[in-house]
Amino acid sequence: MYDKLPRVRYITPQGYKEVSDITTTFRVTQKVIEEGAYPIDVSIPETDRPEVFAHRVYGNPRLHWVILNLNNKVNPFYEWVLSPQAFENYMEEKYPGYTLFLTDISGLRGFTGSFRTNDIVFSTGSTLASAQPSISDSLKNARVVSYDPVYCRLVIEFTQKTAWVPVEGEYVAGQNTDVLGNKTYYVARIGKVLESQFAAHHFVNSDGETLDPRIPIQYHNKFMETSDFGFTFGATPLGRYIIEDFGNYTVTNREHEIAVNDQNRNITMVSKSYLNNIERDVELLLNG
Repeated sequence: MYDKLPRVRYITPQGYKEVSDITTTFRVTQKVIEEGAYPIDVSIPETDRPEVFAHRVYGNPRLHWVILNLNNKVNPFYEWVLSPQAFENYMEEKYPGYTLFLTDISGLRGFTGSFRTNDIVFSTGSTLASAQPSISDSLKNARVVSYDPVYCRLVIEFTQKTAWVPVEGEYVAGQNTDVLGNKTYYVARIGKVLESQFAAHHFVNSDGETLDPRIPIQYHNKFMETSDFGFTFGATPLGRYIIEDFGNYTVTNREHEIAVNDQNRNITMVSKSYLNNIERDVELLLNG
């Protein structure tokens, strides 16, 4: 397919060079998919990469682009079914360290501060925001991988060998510096802590619909009156998750990724007799 892409010229130390424009995008028309697809629910063996699968069904590994394009898959590594080992490697890379679900100091409300990626946070015994952690606290630190304010979800990984293992009920402190150099200090209470793979990704109701973690489940998809806003943090999915686990309504990061990987097993195929039509139409499209 690279030989069918438009050509562009760019400057090299040796002069101009002409190459295929790999930034060009295209989609096979829905009409071709509807008329030539069979069957919709083809299941990919987890040992088959796109090139291997294309060789097995079309007799040509270079036709993997047809399968990827038909299924709107851009990344052939992570939008394709992963083998068990590749899946574990992916999970370790995407969900490192620990995930902390934070509350305010009292534990009665969600945390309203913020942490930035690569900030350093400290375990602290003090509930007061302080510019300088104690010497013992400064040895218990971690790097912020990410922070999601909707879920009050702080992902950390350790920057050095440390004796610190985050536990529920502890306090964690950090600081942000804005573009003007002004520093803001935060202290939050750890309401829940888990290895990141097993932390909550989102919450669902009995119909599998994603819930807003900040609103009680009974208000899902309902218009809320002013009188409805007197609920407590403990009545929200996030509050219930921290306090009582909210088990049947919680989808963990691992469960979410397993579901996505299973979805990637099923793809749309086009019969071999349509391949010439597809290649012709794409070539005409790419050449204007």
